[in-house]
Amino acid sequence: MSSSQDKETSSEQTASPATSAAASGSAAAAPQQQQQEEEKVPYVDPEFAKQFDRNNPEWHNSQRSDEAVVLGGAKIPKGMEAHANWQDLPEVAPAPPQDFGPEYNRIKAVREDFNAVKKAISKMMPLIANVVRLVPVKDKKPKTWAKALRLRDEALAKVVALQPKFDDQAEYKEALQEVIEGAKRAEEYNANTHQTYKEKTTRFTQLIFRVQREMMQDMKKAKQAYLAAQKEDKDASSAGADKTDDASSQ
Repeated sequence: MSSSQDKETSSEQTASPATSAAASGSAAAAPQQQQQEEEKVPYVDPEFAKQFDRNNPEWHNSQRSDEAVVLGGAKIPKGMEAHANWQDLPEVAPAPPQDFGPEYNRIKAVREDFNAVKKAISKMMPLIANVVRLVPVKDKKPKTWAKALRLRDEALAKVVALQPKFDDQAEYKEALQEVIEGAKRAEEYNANTHQTYKEKTTRFTQLIFRVQREMMQDMKKAKQAYLAAQKEDKDASSAGADKTDDASSQ
């Protein structure tokens, strides 16, 4: 029994120096670690930090919660005292758009019609794709199917409403009619027929884009011609006024 106790005592005595060394090492490393952590913390100017301390008189630059906050532009910045009555000044209405003549306005109106059709078709196409996607499960999801058809029909109605704007442009009206008829048959599409319809519709919208680009160039030419004609009229009027003045002086 005493032999085992002697062994334990001996082992404790043997481990004691190692334990002491580890403890002393940890103690020595502690200040160094603390110094490293302090170095990681960025320096903050105490004067700057005051405005964020709620217990400091300088909190928010002394703007306490019980003080009134200036609103509505009543406080005039230094150097702008001459404009202190800016709220009393009358509102200036925006200038009306400049007119560039009837030809410019005509082309612009047609171009806007093309743009409206292109946007309406772009909004309709995802709804048609949704109908095609739901065809296999329309019996299992009757409410979802009914909603998909309703949304498709609403978008289609907006496209149909724009069709009369192309009554005098047979080429575009015919292509638009094909887009409309194809949208009505969405319930009959499979993956292949739906892809064919999408390609046909894409060709039509690309055609609209090209036409719009050409119309933009026509609008620029119409604008230039209108401004040139106005300048000529102004110069002619000015020249006529000069002749009248010369005749009067004689």
